[in-house]
Formats: sequence, structure tokens, C-alpha cells
Amino acid sequence: AKFESLGGKVRDKVRDAVVASQYILREAIQRLLSGEALKNRTGNLERSITVAPVEETATTIIGAVGTNEIYARIQELGGTISAKNAANLTIPLDAALTPSGVARFSAREVIDNPSVAGMTGTFFAKSILFGKNGSAITPLFLLKPSVTLPARPYMSRALEEQRGAIEQRLSNALSQAMREAQ
Repeated sequence: AKFESLGGKVRDKVRDAVVASQYILREAIQRLLSGEALKNRTGNLERSITVAPVEETATTIIGAVGTNEIYARIQELGGTISAKNAANLTIPLDAALTPSGVARFSAREVIDNPSVAGMTGTFFAKSILFGKNGSAITPLFLLKPSVTLPARPYMSRALEEQRGAIEQRLSNALSQAMREAQ
């Protein structure tokens, strides 16, 4: 009843605190994604962290921070990835990677056109796709039906790191609104 009698002042202060907390949380997540929790290879996940518009009902003010990258969840929680449209996943080995660890080409591309990898041909042996160029043989991709990724928490870790500051920010907003109403 006390909050209702204060009109929109409390709601405005809390909404402002929620929005500020969203941006601080986004920065904390991006910091963890810049190499602390995950090795940053392309920067796509870090750049995809967004602040959603605040959602309000009569009794709630909700601020969310998230991503739409398809691989974000498995990086956060860990899990098993299994081949779906082929017998195996193709995991690029050193010769198929850029210095930052990104695949330079796909296994399908090098099978269809070995010259994309600087090769004259390809062959499979012991679950490895090899490229050949004259007498030189180079392992390019490891073939596995599935891989298990460990959890690499970045969102939950950032939220835990910022929890106290977020709670304090919300508490301060309520206290300030209450003081101003007196």
C-alpha cells in the first residue's frame, strides 16, 4: 500500500536501477568472454550479448541480458554434441585452423576441392581426413560421432559476481524513492 501511494516514483527508480544493472551485467559477461572464461576466437558470442527491453507488469519489473548465438547455451552449461546430418562431426586440426583457432575451410569444402587447403587430394584413415600434396600428408580433420564440452560458465558467473552490486543498486533505489516521498 505504501508503494502504491508513492505513485510512479518507486517504479521509475527501480526501473532505472534494473536498466543500469543490465548494462553492468552485460559488461561483466563480455569481460568473461574476452578470454577469461572462454578463448575468444571470432568475438561473435561477446558481440551478441544484448540488453533486452525492460518488461513491466503491475507487480514486476524484469530486465534481461542474453544472446541468440546457437552455441551459447552449450558453452555455458556444457553437454554433448552429436552428428545429425552425417555419421561424424568434423573437428578441424591445426592445419585447418587460423592462428586464432577458427576453421579456414570445412571438411566438405576440402573434400570437394582439395586446393582450398593447398592440397591435390584427400583421403580418410583412422577417423582422420588427410590432405595430400605430392608426398606430403597433412591431417586436417578429426572425425567423431560426438564430442562432450565442459561447462564454461560466463553468464551465471557474471551474475554471481555482480549479484551484490545489483541487490545494493535496487535497495538504494527503493530507499531513495522512500526518502523522497516523505
